[in-house]
Amino acid sequence: MTQSKANIINNFLNMDDRIHNISSRIKENSTELVHLADRTVNVPVVSVPIYSLIYRMNNGRTALDQKAFILENSKFDNFFSQGQESPNLQHYQHAFLLNLANDARGDIFSELKTVGEQRENLISTFDGVIVNGNRRLAAMRELIAQSPSKYSSFNNISIAVLPKDITEQEIELLEAELQLKPNTKLDYDWLAQHIKLRYQTRELNIPYEKIQEVYRYRNISDINKNLEQLALAEEYLANILKDPFNYDEVFDKNQFFIDLQKILRDCDSSETEARKTVAFTLAKHSEKLPGRLYDYNNIFGSDFTSVTDILIEEENICVDTEISPYINTDNQQSDISFFIDTSSAASSNTVVNYENLIDYFNSDDSQEKAVQKITNIFNSQKELQSEKQKGALALKCAENAFRQLSNIDLSLMDISTRDSVFGQLSSIASLTNNLISQLEQKVIK
Repeated sequence: MTQSKANIINNFLNMDDRIHNISSRIKENSTELVHLADRTVNVPVVSVPIYSLIYRMNNGRTALDQKAFILENSKFDNFFSQGQESPNLQHYQHAFLLNLANDARGDIFSELKTVGEQRENLISTFDGVIVNGNRRLAAMRELIAQSPSKYSSFNNISIAVLPKDITEQEIELLEAELQLKPNTKLDYDWLAQHIKLRYQTRELNIPYEKIQEVYRYRNISDINKNLEQLALAEEYLANILKDPFNYDEVFDKNQFFIDLQKILRDCDSSETEARKTVAFTLAKHSEKLPGRLYDYNNIFGSDFTSVTDILIEEENICVDTEISPYINTDNQQSDISFFIDTSSAASSNTVVNYENLIDYFNSDDSQEKAVQKITNIFNSQKELQSEKQKGALALKCAENAFRQLSNIDLSLMDISTRDSVFGQLSSIASLTNNLISQLEQKVIK
């Protein structure tokens, strides 16, 4: 965390003083157009002392830092969201924002340090809460604290003042429009964006159509996909790592949760928990895998049944099967007794109860063994498949050669190429005869 010299607590102004500082400076001849979700407003632009402004706590970029702080310090979930008018919490928020301002992917601090002046208006509510420009505000405050004379131009900040009647929904969508759109200097990470989405859809009830428009989603279904990915990540943290809200553990696993969400969406519902458990266990032990986690996606994806069937047999895991309640049984007689082959998980009339397999992967005693065992099975299956593909290669090449030769139409041939075509066909004939000779010597087993 970047060390701060700015004295946020002692310079804090209460809401009434901030409102007075802003309203007393409003002039009709200085304005800026701001595009809200359903309207465009011409808002006044004013210059106010830098400490007439406060940071917005419900800031998407600092969401993960806030959650980590809450977890580490045993605070209530709404510690920050309900503490916007607290000088102490503004101090913490400043530290989070200053750290982001120094991020190499969008180093606002270095830029402002170099140019030494504000070149874009911040956007503020009528009572001085910054909606857009929180990182810039933190950087400017810090530069003044470090060198008051050199950065004296930052003592007064230009802000575009939003109307009093702006709603929380409009503020959220404005932030998304300005900061989540493509080509921003420091993109929101996937977790911060998904947490924002959840807040906007679940708490503010912003229509999905409006979110799709602002976030530029191709399909409206992408919203639910992202929410499901976040839910999977938080379930993994809480139930597998026993470390809820420690988002650092999943920060680099975005693609894993994208793939897992898609697999679970498309798989049979009876396999959902088992596939998820296997996936979570692999993710937990990903550092010990011989390769990338991505390389093993098919274990809980397309190869799940074949791989787990072998594991179940080798480890003597008891697996029950049941008649699927979704099979049409109109012609089924009540006195028929069914013999179910438990070795076939893919039967169209049965579903597998994977409870014992789930327990096997969840057990602390067998977890590492389970990961090693299933990855070994998977790699062996891949090698076997590769050998089979190599075995079929001769046939594929012969079929391709036949198709190519069948396309030759000598009636369309340029007569100048006759000798070259004759030479090529002669070579093909010689090669073909040689291959046929080798083939005749092959012993069919």
